[in-house]
Amino acid sequence: MCLHTKLLNIRESHFWTISYVSQCTHISVSSISAYEQGRYLPTLTNLCILADFYGVSTDYLLGREGAPRGK
Repeated sequence: MCLHTKLLNIRESHFWTISYVSQCTHISVSSISAYEQGRYLPTLTNLCILADFYGVSTDYLLGREGAPRGK
């Protein structure tokens, strides 16, 4: 599964809107949308912020680890 698909699936599995994630992470709505559509890759900083917010590892998001880590 690709990074953009994982980001979208994790957000939707929590029933969170892009606006909510944006407010909590201080990443713009347009950036999160672009990441989820695969138009742009997140910066390393934003990748770490999203991984922490979603409770998964960056390795999971990047496809280097099979399953998300528990909180």
